[in-house]
Amino acid sequence: MLGFDDARAMYLEQPQSTGWVARQMNELADSLGQSVRFEYSQDSLGALDYEKCVASGRIPTRDCAHDWYNAWVWLRYPAFKRALNLRHMAEAGKPAGANGRNRCRDAMTLFDENGLLLLTHRSELIGALHAFDWKALFCDMRPWWFGDVRVVVVGHGLLEALHRPYKGLCAKVRCVLLDPVANQVRTDDERLCIEVESLRTPAELLPLPVMGIPGWFSESAAPGFYDDPRVFRSKPTRRIESRD
Repeated sequence: MLGFDDARAMYLEQPQSTGWVARQMNELADSLGQSVRFEYSQDSLGALDYEKCVASGRIPTRDCAHDWYNAWVWLRYPAFKRALNLRHMAEAGKPAGANGRNRCRDAMTLFDENGLLLLTHRSELIGALHAFDWKALFCDMRPWWFGDVRVVVVGHGLLEALHRPYKGLCAKVRCVLLDPVANQVRTDDERLCIEVESLRTPAELLPLPVMGIPGWFSESAAPGFYDDPRVFRSKPTRRIESRD
């Protein structure tokens, strides 16, 4: 069986031919017993036309790394991706902004492209993230990141960018506060669906410079790494809009 780790590596290693990404991912879907189908496309589809294709059961897929990772997320978190599509379709007829999407669809798009789910039973850590208190989050609470925090990257654009990471690379985060006592049996896919259902505007997505996550970037252990105000910015005093 073609495993997910193998699938991630193969895009960079294998020669490609027309429709290669769709064929490879359909093969993986079959091996996993999933009904999702990827269809080779060169069309420059608008956002809503793309969602309509997805709703019909066909996922337009180009021969590029971006769509490779999109397909990979579909196979790893299919309920999450279907939930995103359902929200897009449900919001499609509502008043929209200049980009053709309303605030809810803007939020769905940002989470789909750059989303990260952060799970922890440490409420103080989530509070530090909300406050943009990077020193507390990444330095004072550093030990917690190696046992009390788990991150799940679901944004396919973020996955693509992580092949050539840079210090300012930023995720859009939804946090889940876990009960350390309760027996929680939800899968990550189920938790992601809950976040999709509750998400309303881009302002509900927290920015997180992912290279600051302890253990992700060797240079983060160097003195002064978190003193860069271009990356680890202060919390804005005004409402964050999607264009920001």
